[in-house]
Amino acid sequence: MALGGTMAVIRSRLLVYGFAAALVNKTIGKSIRLAMNQEDVERKLAVQLGYTSNSLLKYAEAQQKVTQFGDEQVLSVMGSLSAFTKNEEEIKKLTKATLDLSEGMGMGLDEAALLVGKTFGSTTNSMSRYGVAVKGAQGSTKRLESLTDNVALKYGGLSEKINTTSKALKQMGNALGDAGEEIGKAFLPRMKEMAMDTTRFVHNKLIPSIQEVTKIDFGKTADNMKENIKVVQEFLARFMGLLPNLFAGIVHKIVLLIIDAFKKLKDNVGIFFEGFGTFLFNNARLMGNHFLKGWRHMANGFKNLMKTLLKI
Repeated sequence: MALGGTMAVIRSRLLVYGFAAALVNKTIGKSIRLAMNQEDVERKLAVQLGYTSNSLLKYAEAQQKVTQFGDEQVLSVMGSLSAFTKNEEEIKKLTKATLDLSEGMGMGLDEAALLVGKTFGSTTNSMSRYGVAVKGAQGSTKRLESLTDNVALKYGGLSEKINTTSKALKQMGNALGDAGEEIGKAFLPRMKEMAMDTTRFVHNKLIPSIQEVTKIDFGKTADNMKENIKVVQEFLARFMGLLPNLFAGIVHKIVLLIIDAFKKLKDNVGIFFEGFGTFLFNNARLMGNHFLKGWRHMANGFKNLMKTLLKI
């Protein structure tokens, strides 16, 4: 297969894999995130209370059905309010006041929960600027009743009574979210185990390995490498510097050997050498004359060919 065809196949597969990964992220991934968020708020509330309250969990579910807020949002409010009281009935009343205040003032649930919690659990009335008067000592039943009653006077039941298309769509989204949470819950144990294993690997294996590497004095190692390279360079320079003299010496010796060999040959067979030399000279001259004649003949033939071609 040609390179272009191979790249086209790879590109097509990458697009398929990317689409599949995005699909998984938007379905299974989203379900897992919803389940983790639900787990977080439930656990936060349980830690604040010191136990898991089925009563508060059911109350949050009930509020989701009649308001636009999801049960995880309601549980998050309860977790914040439980810092000021551990009484479940007080938490329910404060939560209802928070939902109504948020709906009436158009503020976020977290902000509303902070105002309600601080007003109930401290001597400061953080809601006075919103026209809500509060009486009684901090954390007292009187203060609770004063707070919830005055919020009800202004925004009582507002979180339940507003029946709009927007609310209906949000409730539908919350219901679908609950369905997604149930799917995500099936993956949470394995996800938690994988995360814990990865964390242990990083702390016990990866980080120590990195620390060992960082102990290496790369500067010193680099200096050593430079010194070694320098030594090699000096050796090569000296070797290359010796080559001309070495070559010249070898050639000189070879020349001397050749001269000596010819001298001995001439001394031993002088007559033959002289005759053979004359023979070589004469034949070389004869061969040279023949070569020149052949070259002239070839050159003349080429000239004639070019003239013929030019005439066509």
